[in-house]
Amino acid sequence: MVRQLGFLFMVTVAGGLIGTFVGDLEFTSPVELLVPAEVRADGFARSMVHPSTAQLQQVLGYEAPRPAAPFGYTNSGGFCLSVLLGWFVRTGPARTISAVSCCCSRRSRRCTR
Repeated sequence: MVRQLGFLFMVTVAGGLIGTFVGDLEFTSPVELLVPAEVRADGFARSMVHPSTAQLQQVLGYEAPRPAAPFGYTNSGGFCLSVLLGWFVRTGPARTISAVSCCCSRRSRRCTR
């Protein structure tokens, strides 16, 4: 379980980097197509079903991206990043990466430790 939290930290960092450099990237998800238009019009519901890498906000007079990926809001991403950092440090980058590659391989039965 600790290794999976370390992996989630790596996903959060990757999403933050993507949100920083490609802040206007967004797309329509398959779930969003199934949701009625009235529900999609609600800002909160839209943030849950419409993936975007960042929230664009006015900062110092110009629009700048605040990374949010893989979460719906920027504050959620920042909170998870700070909480998951401890788990990533605890497991170590090498063990986290090896756990992920072990789970993705065909011989995952021998990687249960």
